[in-house]
Amino acid sequence: MSYRFLIGVGSSSTATARVGIFRIASRVNWRAAFCITLIGEEYWGKGIATASVRLIISYGFSELGLEEICAYVFHENKAPIRVLEKSGMNQIEEVNEYHCVSGMYRTSLNYMIRRCKKNHHIDMFHNQT
Repeated sequence: MSYRFLIGVGSSSTATARVGIFRIASRVNWRAAFCITLIGEEYWGKGIATASVRLIISYGFSELGLEEICAYVFHENKAPIRVLEKSGMNQIEEVNEYHCVSGMYRTSLNYMIRRCKKNHHIDMFHNQT
């Protein structure tokens, strides 16, 4: 199961970002991963990615009832790493694995955030360390 959204900025009907939450695990774990893509360098550095990540995390916890949300990023992608960290996610592991698109081994960092049991608001997320 997956959910995909387009994010727009201002009054423009043009999509600025694509964000989705996917690979939702069984009802036992209620875990999912997400992906975000900013469309066009002119939107970089404006907080759009951070706001989008926070929205998708909030949606996953409040609307889908997820317990954990994960994200994966290549270690050399510093801007997305900062977005994940500003959104309350913590790195849980580093994995060196074969990447079939590039045809080589690459290191990816796995990030996770868990829903706080006592509160369901975005500003009350509990970081797993």
